[in-house]
Amino acid sequence: DVEQRNKIERERQYQQQRQQVREPYLGMRNERQMQIALDGLDDLHAKGLLKEEEYQEALLAIKAQYANYETSSERDQRVGTNAMRVAQDKARQNLDQGGSAASANLPIVGDIMLYQSTMEQLEQMYQNDELTHAQYLAAKRQATSDFCQDLAQKMQAAYQQVNQVMQAASSYFSAQQEYETAQVKKKYDAQIEAAGSNQKKVKKLQEQQAKEEAAIKTKYNRKQMVIQMAQAVAQTAMNAISAYGAALQIGPLGLTLAPIAAAMAVAAGMLQIAALKKQQQAQEAGYYEGGFTGGRRYRREAGVVHEGEFGANHQAVNNPNVLPFLNFLDQAQRNNTVGSLTAQDVSRSLSAGGGSAGTVITPIV
Repeated sequence: DVEQRNKIERERQYQQQRQQVREPYLGMRNERQMQIALDGLDDLHAKGLLKEEEYQEALLAIKAQYANYETSSERDQRVGTNAMRVAQDKARQNLDQGGSAASANLPIVGDIMLYQSTMEQLEQMYQNDELTHAQYLAAKRQATSDFCQDLAQKMQAAYQQVNQVMQAASSYFSAQQEYETAQVKKKYDAQIEAAGSNQKKVKKLQEQQAKEEAAIKTKYNRKQMVIQMAQAVAQTAMNAISAYGAALQIGPLGLTLAPIAAAMAVAAGMLQIAALKKQQQAQEAGYYEGGFTGGRRYRREAGVVHEGEFGANHQAVNNPNVLPFLNFLDQAQRNNTVGSLTAQDVSRSLSAGGGSAGTVITPIV
């Protein structure tokens, strides 16, 4: 009889404790309830009170039980998205009624005006306690993300139109450079032919020709660089805006990741712009046309190398048997005549430098 009474008392205490735990538990959010159930299940499994098969079955049952429940973050996102749409409709009506319809219909300008008005409507809804803080932030994230994505798409469309004009201008500059270079070559070919065997005058004319051709190249290289820089800056801006908007889709963490993603896109664009500047400097320094880089620190980089080119190392440059040919090739590159060299020209250069007159080397440029 005593044992039975003790058993009943223990059962009553257990039910009281269970009820005390159950009341606050039921008041918790669904995701918190699921986490408590999972923690308890893991504890039982760790203590060896559940077999692996039982643990897996219970785990699937708990996940299935809470699978259809909406988490608080999902609910905040859903409410925030709906609030953003309501605020956007109100903002659009206010713009139409306020006489700003003409400006609002302008590409990009209208989007900016609508975005600003939408954010004002969301701020008012938050102050009127229509939205919680989490829902207000979700609505702002969604509005900003949509604005950035739409802005990036419209900028891309505009950029494609402008880029066609820039590409046409680039093609025109290339054609103009070839034309002016051909005119200079034609002029000096006639003067060199008239100079005959006067080697001193011929050499002077060749130097003047090289200077004029180099000036033409520098002029049009700078024009091309302006176009390339404009393209790089525009692409960097579009990438940054698109990255910012995409990062906001992640959720609350997007507020932190968005500026980081945009900064990374800007950094990548700045590296591209810096590379373009370095290339321009290399072109003006003469590296673009090829030739000697100078200096004696053979492991130090100098100039740039492009696809389809060939470079001789310092051992070749220091070889007295190879150097005459390299000097000949360097002069031809600077005079822009390397493309028209013949085997006889190369043979004569080797003969003048002490090489065998009977050896003919066909250059591959």
